[in-house]
Amino acid sequence: MIWRIIGETNVIQGKAAFAEELKSMTEYKVSGLHFDQIITHGSTGSANGTILMQSGRQYGFCDVYLFTSAGKKARLKEITSYLIPLPSSSS
Repeated sequence: MIWRIIGETNVIQGKAAFAEELKSMTEYKVSGLHFDQIITHGSTGSANGTILMQSGRQYGFCDVYLFTSAGKKARLKEITSYLIPLPSSSS
């Protein structure tokens, strides 16, 4: 399992490191998640949309997934994540 977060210098490798990275993100509280598209084809997939944080900040995201095969029991092999801060929508 490999997780690349674009703009970060570290690449997370292995299930244990992936789990630890997710645990370290618990301080970031999400209040909403909106998916614009979810696309799958063969052993690849992607999802993009908007994340709304409890702090009011919003982020555009896109994750690209690579699985070990196209089968229903395929394991996740690699994730590439893009996260972009969006301008505040205060009026």
